[in-house]
Amino acid sequence: MIKNRLQWAILAAIVAASFVLRLQVMDIPFERDEGEYAYAAQLMLDGVPPFKEAYNMKFPGIYAAYAAILFLFGQTHWGVHLALACVNSATIILVFLIGRRLFDPIAALAAALMFAMLSFLPSVQGIMANSEHFVLLVALAGVLVLMKARDNGSLPMLFLGGLFLGAGYTIKQHGAAFILFGYFLLALELRSSGLKKTITRVAVFTLGAAVPFLTMCVALYLSGVFSEFWFWTFTYAREYVSVTTFSTGLSRLRFEAMNIFFSSPLLWIFCGAGLLAPLWNKEARKAWPFIMGLLAFSALAVVPGFFFRPHYFIYMLPAASFLFAAATTALPVFFGKRKEAMATALLSAALFASFVYTQRGALVSTPEALSRNMYGYNPFPEALVISEYISRNTAPDEKIAVLGSEPEIYFYSRRRSATGFIYTYPLMERQQFAIDMQKKMLDEIRRADPSLLVFVDIKFSWGANEDSSTAIFDWLRDFVAERYTLTGMVDIKAAEDRKYSWGKDIENAPAPEPGYGIYIYRKN
Repeated sequence: MIKNRLQWAILAAIVAASFVLRLQVMDIPFERDEGEYAYAAQLMLDGVPPFKEAYNMKFPGIYAAYAAILFLFGQTHWGVHLALACVNSATIILVFLIGRRLFDPIAALAAALMFAMLSFLPSVQGIMANSEHFVLLVALAGVLVLMKARDNGSLPMLFLGGLFLGAGYTIKQHGAAFILFGYFLLALELRSSGLKKTITRVAVFTLGAAVPFLTMCVALYLSGVFSEFWFWTFTYAREYVSVTTFSTGLSRLRFEAMNIFFSSPLLWIFCGAGLLAPLWNKEARKAWPFIMGLLAFSALAVVPGFFFRPHYFIYMLPAASFLFAAATTALPVFFGKRKEAMATALLSAALFASFVYTQRGALVSTPEALSRNMYGYNPFPEALVISEYISRNTAPDEKIAVLGSEPEIYFYSRRRSATGFIYTYPLMERQQFAIDMQKKMLDEIRRADPSLLVFVDIKFSWGANEDSSTAIFDWLRDFVAERYTLTGMVDIKAAEDRKYSWGKDIENAPAPEPGYGIYIYRKN
């Protein structure tokens, strides 16, 4: 057994190493979700409530989190990623504290190191400030408090645990899976607590879990946007999650799972080895209901809509880390109890070296190259240049319109959108509101009369399919021809020195390949 002071010193070293690694990739440009969160947060800091000028189906807890980040760390993508490094550090500590309740401190430190590595992987987009990181932070805090409440029978602690887990739900709807895991933990103590006591504890926990959602609803109602909130997060969201078929979802799951596994196979093999831990270790058998429950409910958080996007798998990383901790309990069987710490340290060091080697490409890449490697021909690096042009050529009170799903342009340029449709995916989906959404977007743009239009002719930014209505493109062609002049052109596939054309240079520049260009129009 290692001393308490040494435990914290080792944990501090793990957190510091993770932080240093994240410093190497901190300047990577925003992707779309980050741009959405940052722009909505920017609006909130300007006194504009969620759903009033930016529409989306996500709960606004993530916008509030980003608003706090922008206030504390500055309104830059670098500042947001610095805040993510702090959030990740806190989550690593929570993994250790929970692991110490499940296993001995040595295994808990192994779990913390494993989580630090897994949550960095570009294959799960772990270096981006996606909402999953923030859900995990409060969810694991809630789980830790529930574990303490289970030990001391404290009802206030039980309420606090529910409060944390409920906060995770307001950050993203997927967080509801961790509330269900909270009920699972309460069910585990049914045999020892008795029915009456369990009912009381369930009621207190439920009240705590409900408070964040109810508070959010009241705040949105008082802000005058409750009907918009309800439409986007419930009415439209039901349509959204029904778009993908089960077979398509299964194909996506296979693809993403294989990609994630082969991005660092040695880590995942040792996590998988933990599934056998109950065969050799009594401590692992005792922790097994907790670990399997967490694995099942975190997997449930990945499933909604059958989209299986890479960053959804972040929800499963704590469970995978605890499986690795369970796997380390086999080491005393081979090396003896006295050499457990040394054997675990050597294994962890070897895995960390393997991790750094397999991720060396991300660590030495330029921010632009890393973004391109992770997201292909999505215009995330180009958004910075376009936004700089917009900032130089418009006044702060002038509105712009981005026809495409690139909300990061609004954030970088610090210009308001002429329409609440900061994503154009809903306009292209197979859902009953698509045509009405197109009409509403066009009407909002007409009324706002934006100074600049940015048309993103990139398939990833629209997500159009064979059933999509193309009426919006017909309108755009006529609207632009009548009122706007082409002033900028970006060729995503061109070499860096030929990528951007402005003003009169456009006349001599080759047209981008269809589906890989961005066009900036200025009002006549």
